[in-house]
Amino acid sequence: MRQNTDFHTSLRRLLKRLKLSAETAPSNDSWQTFLKRLNSSFQEYDEERYMLERSLQISSDEMKTLNEEIKNQSKSKLAEQKQKFESVLESLSDGICEIDSTGKITFANHAAITMLSSFKDVLYSQPFYDFFNLPSLNIKNKQIITKILNGTVLHDDNASLIQKNKLTPVSFVLSPIKNSHKESTIALIFKDISKQKAYEKELSKAKELAESGSKAKSEFLATMSHEIRTPLNGVIGMSSLLADTNLNEEQLEFTNTIKRSGEALLSIINDILDFSKIEAGEMQLENISFDIFDLLEDLTDIFGIQFNEKKLELISSTSPTIPRFIYGDPTRVRQILINLVGNAYKFTESGEVVISAEETNSSNDNIGIRFSVKDTGTGIAEDKKHKLFQSFSQADGTTTREYGGTGLGLSISKKLVELMEGTIGVNSVINQGSTFWFEVNFQTSTKDHNQQINLNQQNVFNHQNVLIVDDNNTNCLMLKKQLEAWKLTPHIANSGARAMILINVLRHKNEVFDLIIIDMQMPQMNGLELAQIIRQMPCCANSKFILASSSHISKKSLSPSDRGCFDAILSKPLRQTTLRKTMSELLDPNLTAKPPENKEKLVTLDGKNKKILLVEDNKINQLLAVKILENLSFSVEVAENGQLGIEAYQAQKYDLILMDCQMPVLDGYQATKQIRLLEKDNDNNIPIIGLTANAMKGDREACLDSGMNDYVTKPIDVKTFQDTLNKWLN
Repeated sequence: MRQNTDFHTSLRRLLKRLKLSAETAPSNDSWQTFLKRLNSSFQEYDEERYMLERSLQISSDEMKTLNEEIKNQSKSKLAEQKQKFESVLESLSDGICEIDSTGKITFANHAAITMLSSFKDVLYSQPFYDFFNLPSLNIKNKQIITKILNGTVLHDDNASLIQKNKLTPVSFVLSPIKNSHKESTIALIFKDISKQKAYEKELSKAKELAESGSKAKSEFLATMSHEIRTPLNGVIGMSSLLADTNLNEEQLEFTNTIKRSGEALLSIINDILDFSKIEAGEMQLENISFDIFDLLEDLTDIFGIQFNEKKLELISSTSPTIPRFIYGDPTRVRQILINLVGNAYKFTESGEVVISAEETNSSNDNIGIRFSVKDTGTGIAEDKKHKLFQSFSQADGTTTREYGGTGLGLSISKKLVELMEGTIGVNSVINQGSTFWFEVNFQTSTKDHNQQINLNQQNVFNHQNVLIVDDNNTNCLMLKKQLEAWKLTPHIANSGARAMILINVLRHKNEVFDLIIIDMQMPQMNGLELAQIIRQMPCCANSKFILASSSHISKKSLSPSDRGCFDAILSKPLRQTTLRKTMSELLDPNLTAKPPENKEKLVTLDGKNKKILLVEDNKINQLLAVKILENLSFSVEVAENGQLGIEAYQAQKYDLILMDCQMPVLDGYQATKQIRLLEKDNDNNIPIIGLTANAMKGDREACLDSGMNDYVTKPIDVKTFQDTLNKWLN
């Protein structure tokens, strides 16, 4: 029995050793399964052994033999698992080492030995940190061992392996290995990242090249902007001044052609600059309160003459449900609409173009607005639509020669709409026309300059009968919709004959038309002829007449007797604000006697007794600026560069300085800084207005940072120029 007990004890010890080996061995499902089975076998064996000892009384020799068989099987299994574990380690491409508490390597796989081949003679005798350059750890080498054995894991992606006078970039991880039966050791795993570092270096170079290219592109665009805008300033400015002189009709036509051509070229330049700003992510949007009705009606003023010359109808319709004032970027909304209306004009030979705005959704503080520009032009084939919003592209390449254009307008419009987090699209039928639209959400504004006017007009419009006589059906429907929103009762007649019928129908009902709006250009009977006939009808003796005419027809072009047929003459396209004000005054003459609303009045600009210093090197720009200033009665002196400008400032007293930014000898920025230094003890600093032909991001900041009070871009817009002078001289 003692032998059996010893055998039992030895088996228990064997099982314990096997379990300890399992704790230090790598995780392996087959190995764990083996241990479980072995443990189960031992339990079964205990039971069987007890029974055998009692019944058969197995001899100690037999028990020893059985013990040896089990022991040999266990050793075989352990050797098999160890071999598998070593095979896995040797197959890895990463270097794997075990390090003792002194920092020396006690085990290294094949990959580690290969990468550390430079240290093969001392691989197991020197501390591992002698083989690596570890600049990122900022820890003394001996402290690394202590830190890791205390449970810290260290990793570094900027380490280097020392190899025969060169450093190989490696990433490595150091982590503690906790052993229950012996002293803790350290696991080191490291990997060659030379290719990764080389790739990162290439990416860095590519980034630097891209940034350098972007900077060069921006500098080129700024230079191009300056070099092209400078002569354009002379072309547009001088043609504007020339148009104000005594010219005959042919000379005036030639002059206006020059001006329009210059403005067309300027528009192309602005498109290219805007496209570059958007591509570079430098386009900034404003968020200010603006009048959506005025914005749309301004478009009709911009394009009115062009459409009349082409005999096209331009109609503007804004839904009455849209609040008048909203928050957004009016400049960019106007730019998108100008592009869309310009395209519609270009591709429409007859018919009409309708600009409309309708509410799509609204909440307490936001409103969605869908803007659309509908034309009766050539239309766009379905397979060509995908090209429309691409840069430098048109639906049909042949149209470039026939219609002109850079193909940038729609691309810029799309990018601007996306900047506003909106959507843009087109619906079109070939040979029937197109509708370009975009939808944007805006914040609503409580500001309403016309609130008092609207209150005054509530008693004026009271379902009076209004007759609309126009052969254009779209124009009639738009106007009818607007009048109904104003609480009027509109009636539509598409010809003079139909108008006569409606007048007689109303007469039989003992009703009359309080107001009659007549289009001038109609077939068979024009507006003047119709008004002359209606004026003779007794039932219309007290009716008020409005003539809706093309812009080239005005009171001056009509004889006194013809003008007498109408109470008011309005230019088409009709502005809603102007139309409402005119109708209110005609329906209630007492309104004309009421004082105008209290608006801030601009002080009239008068240059008498005021002296301006113009610092400008370009002769044409000098001539243009001097002429504009002299027309405003200013006294002007010219300095041709910044240094001469400083000397002139020191020699005489001026009321304002106009400072060109780019000049030889001393540019406008440096000249302004020196002037500000000279007057630093003076409380009354002289206003300095920058003149810049640049239009890139940072130009405004550069002007203001140098000490300028304001700036005006070239080509000079005379009204903007006058407003800026007015601002700083009054």
